[in-house]
Amino acid sequence: MTEAPHLPHPNGGVDIRPTLLRAMTDLYVQKQTHTEQEEQHFTKLALRLIDLVDANTRIIVANKIAGYPTAPPAVRQRLLKELISLKAPDPAYAEACPLAGNAPALVEELSELFLTSNSEERRLILLTLSFLVAVAASGLSIDRITIIIGALGVGIGLGLQSIVNNFVSGIILIFDRPLRGETAHFAVRRDPTIYS
Repeated sequence: MTEAPHLPHPNGGVDIRPTLLRAMTDLYVQKQTHTEQEEQHFTKLALRLIDLVDANTRIIVANKIAGYPTAPPAVRQRLLKELISLKAPDPAYAEACPLAGNAPALVEELSELFLTSNSEERRLILLTLSFLVAVAASGLSIDRITIIIGALGVGIGLGLQSIVNNFVSGIILIFDRPLRGETAHFAVRRDPTIYS
């Protein structure tokens, strides 16, 4: 594919088309479903912008669309055709996706971590992974689950605050030694007019 043509910008401005395409794609993939009109607008604008942006932007957009199950077929095919014709990404793309070049090293490191852990740690790793896979398969956003768990944590923390406070106070009283010669005097006086 040829590089995007350099179009003149008024007043020597900055080309916002790559940013516009990335932002538009980010907004599109945030929703699980779209109306027919939204899909048509996205497809029309994306196909128009894909030809006007640089290769790195096309790769970034292709990676975002690749993980989105209901991406418009025309955009997916256009980006797939682009990815097939592109060669290895340059270092600027490696900065945008730091894990892209280190995937084999990351897998090796995770495998070593799993194999060197004891049985209890392996069980926790597998439970965590299975939970994340189940959440991803259900279509729920992990961001929403994180917010819910955080809110529950704050609520439980506020609810248990007085219990923990009383527990710590009790421990302090148990280990606190009274001062020598410390006495308490209580004066009890009965007034016959009140208690008769």
